[in-house]
Amino acid sequence: MPEILVRLLESSKSFDQARNRTGFLEELESWKPSFTTRLRAAVENNNQVSGSWGVENRLEALIAKWDPSQKKPPVAGVDDDIPF
Repeated sequence: MPEILVRLLESSKSFDQARNRTGFLEELESWKPSFTTRLRAAVENNNQVSGSWGVENRLEALIAKWDPSQKKPPVAGVDDDIPF
C-alpha cells in the first residue's frame, strides 16, 4: 500500500490531488528508504506537487519523521508569517 500512495503522489494532476495524497502519506505506518528520494523528486518534477500550498513542507516533515538523517530545513517563505 505505501508504494501505491507514493506512486499516486508522483502522478498527481492537480493541487487538490497532491494535498489529499500527502494526507494519506502522513498516515503511513511503514517506510522504504527510496521514498525520501521519490518524494523529493515529485516536488522537483511535478508542479502540481510543488505548487500545492504547504505540501512541500509537509513532505519534508514526513521525511524527517521516517528518515531523520535526511532532514532539510523548511522551505523559506512558504509557511512564514507575513511581517507587518
